[in-house]
Amino acid sequence: MEKRRGRKTDESSGVKINWRRTGRMFLMGVSLGPLTHLWYSHIIERFIKGTGNKMVLKKILADQLVAGPWFCSSFFFGMGLLEGRGVQGAIGEVKENFLPVYLVDWCFWPPAQFINFKYVPIEYRVVFVCTLTLCWNTFLSYMKHRHGDYKVEAPAVSVIENTQS
Repeated sequence: MEKRRGRKTDESSGVKINWRRTGRMFLMGVSLGPLTHLWYSHIIERFIKGTGNKMVLKKILADQLVAGPWFCSSFFFGMGLLEGRGVQGAIGEVKENFLPVYLVDWCFWPPAQFINFKYVPIEYRVVFVCTLTLCWNTFLSYMKHRHGDYKVEAPAVSVIENTQS
């Protein structure tokens, strides 16, 4: 087994695991997860009640126009920060990835949310969304890393070391 820059390669299978990238994806999931829970179990139901077709369409529109852009932007911004790109680099991540991902979002989530809002009982909606989010996060990871992983550069010399010489 070979180990390089946070990746372990199993030479027998050729599978590479980038644990740093996996850790960043985990942190984004942990940070956005509670907000997802609030959105689907409390917020959207407070403002748009019911499971009739008209109410379901309103919930889907609210999800696509409020939650979709917010979660998409938060993901790319947070990943940029976790990679050490700084605020401007994180904003660049959002600018580069938002539109193509948001267009796919409109194909993936509305049919899923129709099922969710129409047929899934409210107490299971978060579980339903989280199950689909596993697939969605695979796509997000692909979009985020399709040009390769960003290499975090460590500072050459720290300020404290310079002042103690």
